[in-house]
Amino acid sequence: MSAPVPLIRHGAVIEGLPAAILSRLATDAHRQGRFDRLPEPDRARMLAAVAALHAAAEGWRTSVVGNAETAVVDASASSGHVDIAEAARMLNLSQRQVRNLAPDLGGVQAAGRWLLDADAVTAEAARRNAA
Repeated sequence: MSAPVPLIRHGAVIEGLPAAILSRLATDAHRQGRFDRLPEPDRARMLAAVAALHAAAEGWRTSVVGNAETAVVDASASSGHVDIAEAARMLNLSQRQVRNLAPDLGGVQAAGRWLLDADAVTAEAARRNAA
């Protein structure tokens, strides 16, 4: 008789920038009390999933910026991310204007600094230049 095959439940692996974005969205929803409406077993599962997202997001942030306490950001395009200053230069905008656009440019805050998706910033620059 063969050994039973373990049951794999539905799930997803979320890491990197998507985990950071979803972590932020889940935190906002939790602060707004949206999880309070869930029945207790579902609420507990949701909070466990949010904790896992936070852990994945923190792991990603640490890999991007180094130690969370020192937060030295490597804004090179090779990392796939640019900081506010570089994006402002690419878009010919002020840093304040870019901070306002950051969520639309795949931005995530890591250790208090914005990191923007380099491809999104490049696409926005091309769109602005074409207009």
